[in-house]
Amino acid sequence: MDIQQLKTIYISQIKDDFTDQEINPNYFNALNSGVNLLFKAVYLERELAHLFISSLEDVLGEKSTDYNAFAAFVTYLEKYLKFICKTSGLKSEYESLSGFIKTLFLDNASFPCHERKDIKKLSGQAPLREFLCTAHCARLDVAHAKEKQQIMPNWCQNQVEILKNRNAVLMVFVLATLKYQEALKAKIRTEEVNNEPSIKSYLEKVVQKFSSLENGFVELNCAGNGYRGNVLELWKKTDGKRFFLFADAGMGKTTTLQYMVLQEAKVV
Repeated sequence: MDIQQLKTIYISQIKDDFTDQEINPNYFNALNSGVNLLFKAVYLERELAHLFISSLEDVLGEKSTDYNAFAAFVTYLEKYLKFICKTSGLKSEYESLSGFIKTLFLDNASFPCHERKDIKKLSGQAPLREFLCTAHCARLDVAHAKEKQQIMPNWCQNQVEILKNRNAVLMVFVLATLKYQEALKAKIRTEEVNNEPSIKSYLEKVVQKFSSLENGFVELNCAGNGYRGNVLELWKKTDGKRFFLFADAGMGKTTTLQYMVLQEAKVV
């Protein structure tokens, strides 16, 4: 499954819930951009990207109702939140899922979200809170199951429940991405600039390659358009415009052009 297929399936799984106005009216048409940004953001951390994409492919593909695949996937949520905190300059207390929930409800209108019974209270009333509570409980259930050595949560055999928990986690990934999108975009732009091939290093290679022409280069004389004289002087007079250099084979056309490139590279 390629990246574009993953994005398409990802969006299809949560698009109906994502339109809920409580999530945030500003995000109504932002699902596509949120998912695209998520995929760009995870690639800022190469190790995280490889593991996240592989695990995401499992839970969106043939293992979508496999509890073990989901358990592996949900562990990347807090790793991603930790990365976001680092990128956004947030305090370490917000690296956890419960910390992220606090950042969403700065007006202190928070809610109990540590137990499954809390989800039932929220069902049908507050979709955003229900997603967050479900994702948080799923993360705790997986952690507790691991600590208790394979004592699985009672919902792990129910395919519908596994998908519900998976979609809640998918939703939180996008919500976190959109909440801190400006910091993530700035980080991505910085990385793109830093990873661009350096023109300076390229020009240094050009100078090194043609530096031998500095000694013994014989300048060509030319005639055309009322001008007669040195080809390099004519080149300077063109002021960056193109001109054609015609001469018989072996007269030094290629060498002259290489010398011109050398002179330009030295200037830059």
